[in-house]
Amino acid sequence: MVAERTRSVTQTRGDESAAQEIARIAATEGWQAAAHDYMRQRSNAAYRLAVDEYRAQLRVLLPLDAKSRVLHLRCGWGPIALGMASCVGMIAALDDRPAQLRFLAARRASAGADTMQLVRSHVTAPLPFAAEAFDAAVVIDAIGRFGAAPHALLGEFGRLLRPGGWLMLAAANRLGFARPRSGANERPWTYWGYERALRRAGFGEIRFYMALPSHEEPFFILPLDRWRLLNHFVDGLFTAQDYRFKLEARGLSAAYRLAWAIWRIGRRLRLTGLARYACPSYLIVARK
Repeated sequence: MVAERTRSVTQTRGDESAAQEIARIAATEGWQAAAHDYMRQRSNAAYRLAVDEYRAQLRVLLPLDAKSRVLHLRCGWGPIALGMASCVGMIAALDDRPAQLRFLAARRASAGADTMQLVRSHVTAPLPFAAEAFDAAVVIDAIGRFGAAPHALLGEFGRLLRPGGWLMLAAANRLGFARPRSGANERPWTYWGYERALRRAGFGEIRFYMALPSHEEPFFILPLDRWRLLNHFVDGLFTAQDYRFKLEARGLSAAYRLAWAIWRIGRRLRLTGLARYACPSYLIVARK
């Protein structure tokens, strides 16, 4: 246990040092040099999450227009915020990590994204905004990081969103098969846990989507209430060689074979509806 904590602390310090160097390069040489030259060499996975435009397509799940005011909580390196900045009236990109915000400031300047406001704040209630200040809020991997506090944080979104406003959560599923690795402080919820917490916070019209391969890289987004579409898609996905090769390249060949076997059994027993409780990640959209 002590050795694991030591490795975790060492890794965290190394990550913080790398993030600071990325921010320095972005400020002095431009974000492209920081991302393409430095970040990609250190971690290709982190590089993909920082620049991949697939993440920006999450905006299609929200009814946004040119006047919408959006809050993006824990914005990270900023691909989602930048993608939304081009189609909304204002987006507040909030994070508690100064290096990520410095990098995003360089990207904002390069893109001329005047609708983006950068906010440094801890992700705890209360958040530094007026009541009913936003039409929508986007939360990526923040709800499961704060122990008992997530319920207070969800209640805070009830304060910040106007009546009829929308909240989108992107998070791992605790019971998910091959779900993304969680951080040391992250405790994802189940399907029932997310639904119960949202209703408790005053949200309705809750819609669940499956993100594949995960909410971190949502190459495919499927509504979980349309099972004929889901069955057709997953059958095609499992039999697609390109998808299998990509999973094998990431060391997930055993997980792929097991998932494919379970899916075929479920199809025969007409139990595929249970997949909603075991998918790796959720994209959840709820209305206030």
